[in-house]
Amino acid sequence: MAVVPTSPRAMVFIDGQNLFYAVKEAFGYVYPDYEPLCLAQKICKAQGWAQKEVHFYTGMPDEQDDGFWHHFWKSKLAQMGRMGIQIFSRLSPTTKNKRGIDKTDWIKIDRVTYDACLDHRDYRLKKS
Repeated sequence: MAVVPTSPRAMVFIDGQNLFYAVKEAFGYVYPDYEPLCLAQKICKAQGWAQKEVHFYTGMPDEQDDGFWHHFWKSKLAQMGRMGIQIFSRLSPTTKNKRGIDKTDWIKIDRVTYDACLDHRDYRLKKS
C-alpha cells in the first residue's frame, strides 16, 4: 500500500512562452515580467506542497533574427540560473502553439498572485 506523504514534494515546470501568452491574454501584460521562483513558491504554498525544484523552459530567437529578445532572454535566463532554477532553452522560430505539454496539470493563478511575483529587473540591452 502506497503511503501518501503529509507534505507532498513538487517539481515545478514552467513553460515560459505559454505563461507569457496566457498572462497577456488574461491580464493584458505585454512584457514577460514574471519571476518564476516566486510564482513556484506561492503556488506550492497554496497547494500545501514542499517545493523541491523549479524547471523553466522557453524558446528564444537567434540574435540575428531578433537581437532585443535574444538579449532579454539570455539575461533573464542567466538570472534565473543564479537563483537555482533549472533552465532549458532553445532557439526557436515564432510559434502559435499554446497547448503546452501534454498530460501535465495546469495550475491557475490569479492576477493578485501574478502581480506579487513581478520581476523588476531590466534585462534590456544597455546602450553605451
